[in-house]
Amino acid sequence: MKCMIAVCAAALAFAATAQDPTMRRNPNPAGAINPVVRAALNPKLAEKLGITEEQSAKLKALNAEKDGQKELNERIRKGMERQAELLKADKVDEAAVMAALDEVWEARKEVAKRQTKRIIAVKSILTPEQIAKAR
Repeated sequence: MKCMIAVCAAALAFAATAQDPTMRRNPNPAGAINPVVRAALNPKLAEKLGITEEQSAKLKALNAEKDGQKELNERIRKGMERQAELLKADKVDEAAVMAALDEVWEARKEVAKRQTKRIIAVKSILTPEQIAKAR
């Protein structure tokens, strides 16, 4: 039974990062696959969208704001490793496993919020026509 729990936890941890290669860098795929954000931040596509210099400056500033992203990704990675280690034990400390799980999900939630805010910010900088072209 303990082995089965450990295998299930390891499979879930692996599945969380294996489902999409972008998730290894970015645990929340919303920012990684959003076509508007990707187009607006790509210099070649930005030209096709007719991004003004003012918009470009705002987008560059937004793109530079990645404070804490590496730290959050590291917290997620370490938390997942900790869960796997705790589940390998003969006598599993359920409270410790659940605490590690909570830690991972809190970090993932923060990543998702930051990426969603980024999408909103990009869309507030672009015109409706530019958003339509980006899609």
